[in-house]
Amino acid sequence: ERIPNPCPYRKSEKKLGKHQRVLSRRKKGSKRRAKQRGIVARTHEQIANQRRDFQFKAAHRILLRCDEVVVEDLKIKNMLKNHYLAKSISDAGWGSFRLKLQSKAANAGKQFTKVKPHHTSQKCSGCDSIVPKQLSDRVHDCPHCGLVLDRDHNAAINIKKAAVALREGVVVTNTPETPVQTGTEARNPINPGERVTSPIPSGWDN
Repeated sequence: ERIPNPCPYRKSEKKLGKHQRVLSRRKKGSKRRAKQRGIVARTHEQIANQRRDFQFKAAHRILLRCDEVVVEDLKIKNMLKNHYLAKSISDAGWGSFRLKLQSKAANAGKQFTKVKPHHTSQKCSGCDSIVPKQLSDRVHDCPHCGLVLDRDHNAAINIKKAAVALREGVVVTNTPETPVQTGTEARNPINPGERVTSPIPSGWDN
């Protein structure tokens, strides 16, 4: 199952930009400028509230279906340094969603596990070969074992396998059984966060 990102900032970006342009034209110190500043602040607040509401509902939905939640231990601060992805990552609120999910899992007495994100998208969940992909490649098509499935489904299986290995104390390597050229790990910037797996892989649309 996929939970689509509502992208609250992107949906309100034009309206917010309009309010900010009006603010920039208002005379400093004037009542009209103060009023317009309040309009801009309320728009930001509406965006934040929409994101927060979605995250709480999504976390609740996931925990109703899963006894264990597994996420990639992404270094979000480092990812925000990429100016091509920063706006989309911030809009999705990956970090705040992970905290909400972790907190709700603890309150519900359910397991919350973080795994290393290395090659979760690039590795074949069938044979462990590395199959390089670009961001635009949404289908995993392994030339070694013939496995074909959605890119995110493949990644979710790899994340689940990593959690099982971590629990059993097994060292998981990213060295493919069939040597192939490795690619750069890529994630959909519209992705609302980490992939979330359960006995039936489920997660964000990324």
